[in-house]
Amino acid sequence: MTIWRMIPHSTDRDWAIGWCIEHQSISMGWGKTGDLRDVDLERVGAIVSREYGPSENPSTAAPSLRNIMALEIGDLVVIAGKQHPGYVVEVAGPYRYASLRDSFGDYQHQRPVRFTDLRPSDYWTTGVSKGENKRWTLARVSEPTTFGLVEGARRQVLSTTIERKSANRRACLDHHGYRCHVCDLLFEERYGEIGRGFIEVHHTRPLAQMDRPEDVDPIRDLVPLCPNCHAMIHKQKSEPFTVEQLRARLRINV
Repeated sequence: MTIWRMIPHSTDRDWAIGWCIEHQSISMGWGKTGDLRDVDLERVGAIVSREYGPSENPSTAAPSLRNIMALEIGDLVVIAGKQHPGYVVEVAGPYRYASLRDSFGDYQHQRPVRFTDLRPSDYWTTGVSKGENKRWTLARVSEPTTFGLVEGARRQVLSTTIERKSANRRACLDHHGYRCHVCDLLFEERYGEIGRGFIEVHHTRPLAQMDRPEDVDPIRDLVPLCPNCHAMIHKQKSEPFTVEQLRARLRINV
């Protein structure tokens, strides 16, 4: 996983963030270049100069466009606002070249994303990675990490937080699905479309018990639970119930 910083618009960042929220996408301009899947990325700067003239600064456009193509599914992007603190989004799909009707202006280079509740200040404050430029629309701010199975790392923010990897959550749900392992609730069955993809993930060994970062097997060590069962499994203060123990209590009282 790699962390990136994105400036969503050169003059009106907060309006652009609203567009990103509405469309669940991040987008980048210079749409006259055409679909980047059909373009030699080494020639992007020349194409920007030809289509827009020197005022569009091809030296900034080219690396930014190359970066939107380089994003991997699961990468995190900090969308930097002006008045708004911004958001952290997770890249959720491949590059697409949208029509003008589905874009704002020529911001036709897009990637689908999922908005998270992560705090931008936990992932980026200032600066970019070596070889990147803070003037680029999209710049890398961390080096890639191996597909994350290590969890429990402590990072000092205002208090000590325990790191969780979104890739582990995704791998858990890809294997186990979105049905609660205790009460069998599937939110999409109960609530329809708005319940699709909604579930919490429980660590069978609490991260707080880890003295240091440890490998986590997302299939063995993580299970999907609905919020009620997740709260109940932690009701015992000494240590959480197991899934089997909580399921047995549920059956006794049904």
